[in-house]
Amino acid sequence: MSVFDSDVRYLQAYKIPELFDDLMRQLLSERPSQPVSFLGSKLNAASTLSAEEFNAIVGPVANEPLALDLTDAAAWDRVYDTADKLLQTFVTVDRLRAVENALLAKQRELPTMVHLAAKLATSKALLATCPPVFVTMLVALYNEKNRMSTKQEHPNGENFLVNKAREMEWLFEAAPASSWEIVYVDDGCPQGSGKLAEERIKSNGIPNSRVDFLQRAIDEKDPTFADIKDTKDSQKGGAIEFGMWEAAKGDHGDKEHIVIFTDADLAANLSQTGLLVFNLTSSPSRMSCVGSRYDEGGIFCNEKGAMGVTKNFELLAFRDFLKRLLLPALGKGRDTQCGFKAFKASVVKKVIPSVTDRKFSFDMQLLMLVALQCGGQAAMGSEAVVYVDSLAESNFYQQAPGVDPMLESYKSYFNMMGRMLALHDTFKDKQEVPAANQPVIDFVRGLTLETFSKMMATMPRMQGKPDWGRVFTLPELQSWKSGVVLNAANYSNVTDPVSGEPLALDLTDAAALDRVYAAADRLLQTYPTVDALQAVEAALLERQRELPTMIHLAVKLAKSKALMAVCPPVFVTMITAMYNEKNRMCSKDEHPNGENFLVNKSREMEWLFEAAPQSGYELIYVDDGCPKESGKLATERIKSKGIPHSKVLYLQDGIDQKEPNFDDIKDTKDSQKGGAVEYGMWMRAKESHPGQEHIIVFTDADLAANLSQTGLLCHNLTSSPSRMSCVGSRYDEGGIFCNEKGAMGVTKNFELLAFRDFLKRLLLPALGKGRDTQCGFKAFKASVVKKVIPSVTDRKFSFDMQLLMLVALQCGGQAAMGSEAVVYVDSLAESNFYQQAPGVDPMLESYKSYFNMMGRMLALHDTFKDKQEVPAANQPVIDFVRGLTLETFSKMMATMPRMQGKPDWGRVFTLPEL
Repeated sequence: MSVFDSDVRYLQAYKIPELFDDLMRQLLSERPSQPVSFLGSKLNAASTLSAEEFNAIVGPVANEPLALDLTDAAAWDRVYDTADKLLQTFVTVDRLRAVENALLAKQRELPTMVHLAAKLATSKALLATCPPVFVTMLVALYNEKNRMSTKQEHPNGENFLVNKAREMEWLFEAAPASSWEIVYVDDGCPQGSGKLAEERIKSNGIPNSRVDFLQRAIDEKDPTFADIKDTKDSQKGGAIEFGMWEAAKGDHGDKEHIVIFTDADLAANLSQTGLLVFNLTSSPSRMSCVGSRYDEGGIFCNEKGAMGVTKNFELLAFRDFLKRLLLPALGKGRDTQCGFKAFKASVVKKVIPSVTDRKFSFDMQLLMLVALQCGGQAAMGSEAVVYVDSLAESNFYQQAPGVDPMLESYKSYFNMMGRMLALHDTFKDKQEVPAANQPVIDFVRGLTLETFSKMMATMPRMQGKPDWGRVFTLPELQSWKSGVVLNAANYSNVTDPVSGEPLALDLTDAAALDRVYAAADRLLQTYPTVDALQAVEAALLERQRELPTMIHLAVKLAKSKALMAVCPPVFVTMITAMYNEKNRMCSKDEHPNGENFLVNKSREMEWLFEAAPQSGYELIYVDDGCPKESGKLATERIKSKGIPHSKVLYLQDGIDQKEPNFDDIKDTKDSQKGGAVEYGMWMRAKESHPGQEHIIVFTDADLAANLSQTGLLCHNLTSSPSRMSCVGSRYDEGGIFCNEKGAMGVTKNFELLAFRDFLKRLLLPALGKGRDTQCGFKAFKASVVKKVIPSVTDRKFSFDMQLLMLVALQCGGQAAMGSEAVVYVDSLAESNFYQQAPGVDPMLESYKSYFNMMGRMLALHDTFKDKQEVPAANQPVIDFVRGLTLETFSKMMATMPRMQGKPDWGRVFTLPEL
């Protein structure tokens, strides 16, 4: 149901025929083609406030304190007086929302009282439009003697039994066909809160209120709560769940029964219940609704007023991130901890028998069960509320004298993180958690209270509010965990030695490569741990384009070497295909484009393996039928220069020897890189390396992907038994694509890259969410090479996508697919793939290249269509893509709105826009 529909229902319910009839007359007179939109626009025309209206609202509360004293009965009277005036003046939901928005624009300047009054007025207006409901409001009682009192009886007395009934009575004036009750459940209170509440309810004549006792569930041996042997087994959760279960048994005829729980304090005013009820009754699929302090329009109020959140920004943002990381079924609502949650009684009956958490954290398990058993994220609602903090008598937030409150906050959030991890493990087979999340989940799981506290204390401060929706990357989390924060002094120690370096890195300049390694060695000496190097890397990435490529590469190499040192023993075979490589094989003195790659690749591996004396490596160059005899030239240079651990193979030998896995290759011309790489991988996978994990990596002949980064890939593969391949990625977080201008990242073709990423997810979902399948730096366990190479048929440049698909489908799915961010320095001068014909439009050539890649993806999709799950809903888009020609593809890409600054990774392109 739309807000427009609710306004019509509201006008009818409140019997304001002059306004409603006027709208109807306009509708009949003008007869618009879209009557609902017409009426909505008429109502929305009144959705902003004039200055006079705004002043009329805030004038009467100008002298009120910014904060709201929950113990002050007279202040509560003024809240409701203000809410009644707003309802009389602004009538419709749209107008009341306009009041809320106008007040929010000056949130901190205005008294909490007026914000709360506006929210209550909107709630009452919405409830008037709802179908008949019966609301059961549940409150757990434990040590509530003081808050149950009036202020005259105790300084912290909120008189909540009286006030909660008043809140519900006032609200339900708008819904005479609906009704309510408040049930207080004693949680085994040693002070006898339940008995005290019964006495006060009776003596004060408090309507629709009663008390139940968790002890009754124990005494009556309720099978749903058989795990509770003593009330001490519960901390709020058991009492609430028992109350919900008992309430859900009630029969309320044709009324929709809604069960809500809240806290004993007055923090969440129950007159806001209309917001939750409207949310639930306006959608058949909606099963629960959370009152949220942090969603847009919500306000967290404290002793200073309607301040919103004023502290712990980082903790709140990180908790929100953890919820999305570990419990994605809960959706995107920001607040799972607010003590104001509503459920349809039908869903309570369904999920309560499965609940096992009886502690304060019970509500997250309850919400997870609703999401997983009752409709997914569509079942989960959220409504912004005004929440007035009440800590004086809290059973949860009591602060021990002399204890650092920040350390207590860390402890509280750390324990919450542990609960999320436990729920993640419980429901891991019932919700989709991307495999790419696993490294971060593993990192989080490994945190102790000490390292968690250190990480949060080191995390850069957020300004003004939590950075909601932020995705924290593994490198930055690792860096903060290390406690390393680069200040002006030590930051300059990192960057000053390269301050005179050009932004770009010349791969033909031997002296420049010497300085890269000198910088990497300095970093390792100063920051010897992986965590510390992560901190340096994260700091440098903040100024990525301002700093020389050299320093970005140096820190990546240093981190790779530090990781290599902690890997178990490995033997790495590095495979490189060669075709027309005479020039790049030379030194710069011999040819302008000479990268001396035979010498330099050997140096890159030697430097890395200094950190792993129990490990070994070899460099295998495979001649792909080069007419310029690259293989022979390489053999001569390896011998004349004494280049260690290096050897040349020839694809022609595989043909001559009739190698059965390559019998489709009749001539080396049948291969374009793919055949040579696959032949080299297959031949070396046969080799035995006892006591060492054999890892086979392939790369290109240029120096674009520095092989000293191999430690990143080895660590990724050896740290997980299920991981079978790892792709070096230019585009994942922490990766840098460098060009002739420096560490620029991607600077063009944003739309093509984003669309290619979309096509990969659309057509080849088995590959997972890694952004870069085309980088020439990929590693595989030798065992998987033996398994999949016999099935490979693609011998061209696009062979690696088929190879990755086979690994995913035959060797463990997305869990088998790893990705590591690398620094990649573009090298095009002697490329066999990117040579640009003179006078040809480079943009058209890009379209042609990506169009051909799309064709290859479609072919792979068809090959593996019976072996991967592709949702049926994707088929219309797949059919559309299949029908594109180069001309229509180019037109589509040229017409696509330009992306700003970077590719819109993860974007889902819809069929209408395509």
